[in-house]
Amino acid sequence: CDNCSGTTSSASPIFVDGDGGSVSGVSTYCIDGKTCTLTYRHPPCLLVQTSNIRYSDGYVALYVDSGDGYVLASDPGRKYGRNEVVVDQCFADLRGVRVTNTNRDGWIGEIKGSIDGKATYSALACDDCGSPTSSASPIVVDGDNTA
Repeated sequence: CDNCSGTTSSASPIFVDGDGGSVSGVSTYCIDGKTCTLTYRHPPCLLVQTSNIRYSDGYVALYVDSGDGYVLASDPGRKYGRNEVVVDQCFADLRGVRVTNTNRDGWIGEIKGSIDGKATYSALACDDCGSPTSSASPIVVDGDNTA
């Protein structure tokens, strides 16, 4: 937190209050009606990798929006092998990721993001994937529903 009060600039945990109160155990404050700006300490990174399970190899078209609209970030005409990295890249800004596949040979993999310089990754959420969970790890991307 670039303009917060307190003994640290970490926003975890952060105390936000409109009248200047405080809470014990929290060393970062955004109080007295102040607006505090939270920023990434590291640029957001994206890791897209084919699973290592049988029949996971296939085709995937991956688009990344890093502030200028969605741009193709993979080769949709290439068959990605098991455990192969499709994208491993950090971005100054990462607004969204889209995947599709019009090929009959489906792709199974993981789409994960990191905000701590690639030290740890978490699965991205997919709000319109049509599955009971929103996790994009693992995800099946197929052109004919027979991955």
